[in-house]
Amino acid sequence: MIDKLRAAYWIPILKVYIPEYIYFKKKEQMKEVVLCFLDIESNMLRSSWLNSWAAKLAPRSQYKRPPQVHVELFFRSDGDSNEGHCTSIVYNKKIHWFKKKFSRQWSFRSIWMDEHVYAKLKAYCLQHVGCGFNKVGFFLLGLGIRFPGSFSSLFGFRQRFFCSEYISAALLHCELLPPKTPRVIHPQTLYEIIAPISSITTIKHYGANEISYDI
Repeated sequence: MIDKLRAAYWIPILKVYIPEYIYFKKKEQMKEVVLCFLDIESNMLRSSWLNSWAAKLAPRSQYKRPPQVHVELFFRSDGDSNEGHCTSIVYNKKIHWFKKKFSRQWSFRSIWMDEHVYAKLKAYCLQHVGCGFNKVGFFLLGLGIRFPGSFSSLFGFRQRFFCSEYISAALLHCELLPPKTPRVIHPQTLYEIIAPISSITTIKHYGANEISYDI
């Protein structure tokens, strides 16, 4: 009888705390990659027709906030570091990979993955460093036409991307987005997709606002 009473007392508690322990233990063993978004009201964005155009293309936000118009992927140096390598692309430039420390002007969402998925994602990004900007796809998106920059590979050239197309392609390559997610999407659309399947970032310290952006 006493054993039954003890079991009745402890089983509900264990059901609550054991899954929590397993979750946090598993998370400690996983790698974090941060999606970094800039919205149209950020003072890091230049006042330009390009940025205004990107904002007008954005779908209406369910979060009732200014639309996101730029996104980067941030690979932290280690679990406790607030520095690391970022990758993305801006208008008329090429995909970059360089060291960076982000400022508070950005909105951050973290995704967690096993080490082999992290390595696959990083390898995909490094393989595409130097790829050009998908101007055609960027402007056709305003007409509701999804035109992927992969078209250029049909003619023997490297693929082209705009920022959210590149980040979406990388995440889809590693099965980190829902399988029916289109590759050619607006940064705001990517934000709406990633928000419910990601977590608040563990970044605690921020750098200065050193860069002004055209998306």
